[in-house]
This record gives sequence, C-alpha cells and structure tokens, in this order.
Amino acid sequence: MKLKWSHIANPFYAPVDPVALNIPNYFKIIKNSMDLITVGNKLRKELYPTAKGFEDDMRLIFVNCFRFN
Repeated sequence: MKLKWSHIANPFYAPVDPVALNIPNYFKIIKNSMDLITVGNKLRKELYPTAKGFEDDMRLIFVNCFRFN
C-alpha cells in the first residue's frame, strides 16, 4: 500500500466496479470478489483468526485477476 508501489497495485486497492469499468459479466465469472482495502479492513478488525485466512484472501485477489482476464 506504499505510494512507491501504487502504479502497480492501484488496480487491486478497491473493489471492482463493473458499472464504471463497463464489465457487466464480472460477477458472473467472479463469485467472491476481494481487494486490498477489504483485506486491510479485515486485518484492522482482527477478522482473520489465522494467517491462513489472510493468505487465502490475498491469493483470491490474484486468482480473480487471472480468472477474469
């Protein structure tokens, strides 16, 4: 989330907005959306009982990216 990496990570910060991006079929392909802001919020709220839950969500961001694209 550091500024120096924002040019790379920017697409992963916020939830995908299929309307703004004109991709109406996004949620037909991606059933469980995930983004870095959501992961950060879950970390702050201590919603990950184990490191595995955090890892799963981080992997989901990239799995969704590869699956959709």
